[in-house]
Amino acid sequence: MTLFQEIRQIDYNSKASCIYGLISTFSFIFFLEVLTLLFNITNILSLEIQTIDLDYSNMKSLADSTVEKLENLKENENFRVILEKSSNLLMKIDPESSEIPPLKKRKRNDSGFINEDNYFIKYCKIIDVFVETITQRFESSNIDPISSIFKLITSKEEQDFSVLKNTLNLFLKYVDEKRLETELALWYPFKKNLNFELDECQIIQKAEKMRQLFLTPNVDKIFPNITILYRIYLSLPISNAHSERSFSTLRRLKTYLRSNISEQRLNDMAILNIESEEALKIDENKILEIFASKKNRKLKFY
Repeated sequence: MTLFQEIRQIDYNSKASCIYGLISTFSFIFFLEVLTLLFNITNILSLEIQTIDLDYSNMKSLADSTVEKLENLKENENFRVILEKSSNLLMKIDPESSEIPPLKKRKRNDSGFINEDNYFIKYCKIIDVFVETITQRFESSNIDPISSIFKLITSKEEQDFSVLKNTLNLFLKYVDEKRLETELALWYPFKKNLNFELDECQIIQKAEKMRQLFLTPNVDKIFPNITILYRIYLSLPISNAHSERSFSTLRRLKTYLRSNISEQRLNDMAILNIESEEALKIDENKILEIFASKKNRKLKFY
């Protein structure tokens, strides 16, 4: 005797029986199959967004590919596959089900039959919601300015400022436009003299090399507007996954025993926990030396 058969023998007023009545319908199984398929397709994009070594331009290409795949699901063949799979699953769960799987050949007013056309309309609407959400999140007006900043900083050849001006229109209010054009004329020869190359680097190595470039003495003073654009690039997360993890960290840190902890100390502990990989690289002896040099102790232990 299967679990579902055991549930059917339970009193119809019980919660288990009510839940069984809901999940053993064709509608529930069909839409569950649809959502499973859509989440499997978008899962790759979702996981990639949450990585710390993502690339904005690659992310846009991945988003476009995902949208294209979702649009292809609207074909009738894909719909028929899900329809048949849902029907077979319903028969396995409840062979004695009074709900007959949808048949397009039947009339719409036949009792006991489900209208396949209505399911196809709802199926397409669910896909449209996914497509619209991804398209809005990764539309060119949001991604192109950020990609342009990265291209401006890393490109070997001098970029056309008129083209950059159009894509960077959103951020130009934060910089001196005329000074930026002058800085760009010197930026590319400056990188060439420093042998700044990113072609064969991994994305994490690219980020580190870019950081080292802007840590070069007086770069922020020579190229203040380019430095501002670089800071904007670093401060624009492509997702809110990192900030959500910060809230999860806060729940773990602020326990009952730490209820009276100061805000500054809590912030410091949160940063150490979130950036644990970087924290492990810190030399503890250097911290102790700095602490000892700044702390004026009255007692001498030697």
